[in-house]
Amino acid sequence: MAGLKPIGVALPQRMQKLARAVESAQPRVLKDGAFAATKIHRKIIKDDVGGESRMSGVGKRGQKVGARFDISGDKAAISATGPLHLIERRTKPHRIPRQRKTSRAKKRYAVIPGVGVRAYAKHPGTRAQHTWTRAAPKAQKAATDAIREEYWRWIKEGFKA
Repeated sequence: MAGLKPIGVALPQRMQKLARAVESAQPRVLKDGAFAATKIHRKIIKDDVGGESRMSGVGKRGQKVGARFDISGDKAAISATGPLHLIERRTKPHRIPRQRKTSRAKKRYAVIPGVGVRAYAKHPGTRAQHTWTRAAPKAQKAATDAIREEYWRWIKEGFKA
């Protein structure tokens, strides 16, 4: 036991201080973990979309895609924003525009960039990239690491004399 310093009476006070520090850190820790996971999702989505946060060919100016988090109570939910399902899952070959089957339907047309106006276009479909599914394990690890790091910071703070 040589070299060990007696903790003495200060141990209960230090443990109480530690408990208060960890309890007060929980909202901040949750936010940091959710933010770390969201950042990973956004990076992988951006890489799959082509370097920007907008999907070209969707809508007039491209649709914005990304990820966000919402915190309610002691839980954080991370969700995709925009039409991410178009690259997450495959799309079947289809006709653009889809013709309506009613007798009162207006005649619709397709505007194809570089070609012009046509009655319809045949879309070949797209393959699935599974963007969200691939990002989930990496995001979970990033969130766990961020939470662990933040808790250790608060635990060190709580043990200071």
